[in-house]
Amino acid sequence: MSRKQSRSTRITPEATEPREVREVREVWVREDGQRGVGRRDLLQLGLLGTAAGALRGAAPAPAQPGSRRGRSGAAAGPTARPPISPQFVVPPTPVDAASAPETWIEPWVWKPSLWPGQQLQLNVVENEVPGPIVGFGNDSSVLFSYGGITPGPTIRMKGDEILFVKLRNLLGEDLGKTPVGPAPDLNELTPELDAAIEKAGGDPYSVIPADVREDFCLGEHTNGQHSAHVSNLHTHGLHVRPGRNPDGTHSDNVILRVIPQRDLERRRRRAGDPTCEWLRDPEQTTFLRDDEQVGEANYEFRIGNTPATPMHPPGTFWYHPHSHGSTHNQVSSGMAGFLLVEGDVDVAINRAMTGDPDPDLEQKHGEWDYRERLMLVQAVLNTPKDPDAENEELRSPPNPAINGSALPRVMTMRPGAVERWRVLNGSVDGRGYRRLMVLAGQYAVDEDNELVRWDAATKTWQRRTREQVEGDKQQLWQLAFDGITLMEERGGEMRYVIRDLARQNAGAPFPLAGPVPSDCPAKWRETANGRELCRYENAYRNGENVYDTYVRPNEVYMAPANRADVFFQAPRDAGSDGEVYTVLAHKVIVHADNPEQGMQKNLAQGVEAPPQGPVQIVIGWLAVSGDPCPPFDIESLTAELPPVPDYLKPVRDDELRAASGSGFRTRVIEYSGWGSQDYPLIEVPQSFVDTHPELENLRYARHGGGWVLLPAAIRSMAIDGRKFDPTDPERPRMELDTAEEWVLYNSSTMLWGDVDPEDQPPTRFKGHYRSHAISRAEGQRRFRRDTSFQITSRAVDHPFHIHQNPFWVTRIEVPDENGELHNVLPHPRWQDVVWIPRNRGRVVFRSRFPDYVGTFVEHCHLLLHEDNGMMQVLEITPFADQANYVLRPRVTSPGMSAEQISELYPRPTREQAYRRSASFVDPNHATGQVYPGFEVEPPPLEDDE
Repeated sequence: MSRKQSRSTRITPEATEPREVREVREVWVREDGQRGVGRRDLLQLGLLGTAAGALRGAAPAPAQPGSRRGRSGAAAGPTARPPISPQFVVPPTPVDAASAPETWIEPWVWKPSLWPGQQLQLNVVENEVPGPIVGFGNDSSVLFSYGGITPGPTIRMKGDEILFVKLRNLLGEDLGKTPVGPAPDLNELTPELDAAIEKAGGDPYSVIPADVREDFCLGEHTNGQHSAHVSNLHTHGLHVRPGRNPDGTHSDNVILRVIPQRDLERRRRRAGDPTCEWLRDPEQTTFLRDDEQVGEANYEFRIGNTPATPMHPPGTFWYHPHSHGSTHNQVSSGMAGFLLVEGDVDVAINRAMTGDPDPDLEQKHGEWDYRERLMLVQAVLNTPKDPDAENEELRSPPNPAINGSALPRVMTMRPGAVERWRVLNGSVDGRGYRRLMVLAGQYAVDEDNELVRWDAATKTWQRRTREQVEGDKQQLWQLAFDGITLMEERGGEMRYVIRDLARQNAGAPFPLAGPVPSDCPAKWRETANGRELCRYENAYRNGENVYDTYVRPNEVYMAPANRADVFFQAPRDAGSDGEVYTVLAHKVIVHADNPEQGMQKNLAQGVEAPPQGPVQIVIGWLAVSGDPCPPFDIESLTAELPPVPDYLKPVRDDELRAASGSGFRTRVIEYSGWGSQDYPLIEVPQSFVDTHPELENLRYARHGGGWVLLPAAIRSMAIDGRKFDPTDPERPRMELDTAEEWVLYNSSTMLWGDVDPEDQPPTRFKGHYRSHAISRAEGQRRFRRDTSFQITSRAVDHPFHIHQNPFWVTRIEVPDENGELHNVLPHPRWQDVVWIPRNRGRVVFRSRFPDYVGTFVEHCHLLLHEDNGMMQVLEITPFADQANYVLRPRVTSPGMSAEQISELYPRPTREQAYRRSASFVDPNHATGQVYPGFEVEPPPLEDDE
């Protein structure tokens, strides 16, 4: 029997349970009989009656060859409730602001200046999860980490130093097997294939003739999750040399694969096996590919001391593994750490706040108790996996995790004290989008993933509405985004600024909160789900609503991998008993089409509550009490900030002009594709079947009297229609010491269709429907007439990340319900990760390419997308004739409308986006493919009048 999670069932609480203890009200029960955490488990561990426990509701892991996990075949069936919120097993103990001790924790710190010429040792290990919850539902609770801790050590360095690192891979041999080339997603097969596999004893590859290879000898940057024990190191956000240094040591070399010692031993023993066929190549003189090393690698990250950056700009950066195929598994289990470059901005702030240019920022200093805090926040939906772990699954660090801990911790401040927080969103999948904020009162997350606040008068936890949360938000000031200090033009020159986020779209209504829109159908108003769906539709009604949804006062909207540096000043009006405040990473529900689809299904089935959506994450609680600090105006620090270096001044139009003077250097990059569950029903032409019989049960299968296309194992996500290949000859090439304007489009687009079982063609299977590329407005109009007409394919906002060089973002354009684009970026800024809005949304930026030549990458920072091939190799070349930018007669300007930009950079149509998302080219010389191999067209939609 395939191991699938069945619908959640309710466990009846024991009659003897104390009234003040909240029971764990739902667990997931799987077909293999395993269950989640119950009250008995908690009693045995002594957790009942303590602070909030930490449970992680594990989503089904992506399938390994030989194992099959997936959803049920009826996509139109009831939407199962997710597990309880990971941060809420029992109510947390209320924090007493006057007496609460500081319990905040951060990783230990490595400073190269204190260890000149010596290496930071980063040992990649797989170890037991620390803490009291080891073993719940997983006898081998393990995770990947650096030296057994998560996050890894914090690195603090100056802008002209060298970071020496020895990375040791101490993992065991890779036991996984990976299908390469044409292969279907094992969770999205036809019923006939499912039955054949069941009859064959559950081995899918006795039925599906895929080319399955063992990971220990894969030796390839093949697309798809594979080689969980191969690693390397990436310094995210640094302007540093890609690849190797001139002396052969590694710099930011993400093509490097550091394999375990045992993989090499196994290659030697089994060199003659078919899985190691590449070793027979006469030019292959070792057991390693050119981009592989065994066991360890020496890195030297040499920052600064270049023509463009004599001193590397200061900022909040980070490091994590980046070996293609294993990036998600390793980062999502906690392999990440802060990398802080300290420089003139920090010196100016430290001196103004403490009188010392270089204080110990883990301690409080000066009149305002100034210090820094580091907050690495992770929310992981897709569980990391490892074939040698029990059930092939790793337990990720407690999900959610704040500096590796599932528990919110207490920070103490005096009224009026000032702190700088460096916040890193280390989440890795689509549910990791966050809204950073501080709220008045002690907030927690209840068992239904709803926010509650402690009411001291009634001594109970009270649920809070979105309107109440908006009203509880406290003032924040933002210093930097993605490590680079914010700036704007003042007096004819660019100046660093600190922005008061209370002024950001101040007073604007929140379309997702407040009164139900007047056009909401009366029947919908009767349930919370119906009201929520009306508000969600209203968020995309027009440009004003779109802006008011995405841009809110006193918060920072963060995609996975974004960083934000903010100041918080504890309110001075805390009473004699003090006050408690909550630092919250609020969930985002406008990051993808999943929430709206879930609400549609619930409405059609009469489910009253809306889907829970992503988990809420309480980062920590602030206990504010004691004698107040003197008054201080945080914005006054702007006057202390140093000048903006030339490298960080916005890219001018004249920098974009080609040397020939014939136009401006520009480039368009297009992201596209769907997950396997969201792939539409596509019937395969008989002519293709006749021509390619070898692809039966690999690319297509017989079902319902016809031939249907099988969703690919590596999904259809791609960039410019191509999957990743480090040697791809069609790579973008930029000329050294020039600049370009780039436009990014996200052609991952929602589709709509009829899900009524009575109206399906015989070829429909599982959740794959005949789906149509229409506007959100048209789809919603049809849904209101007939609730069986729903979203059938969901799209997601892809966070674009480029290595080596930041980019100056001028526009992030979100489509409204009619598809018209609206800019939601209040001010241009530098970034190294920017989310591209789905449904043909657009981003415009400019970037320079100084100092370094060589190859590097850009990719989606939803790391499963990256591992499955949503990554593109780039090259900076010193030769002008090798650059392949596109010359245009003009470039964008601040006053341009969205329509004018579309004239300059034509936007894909819905039909083009459908075709692009349904297909890809994998150019890998050994394992590539062209999918699906024939032209696809969106089906026409009949008039419903």
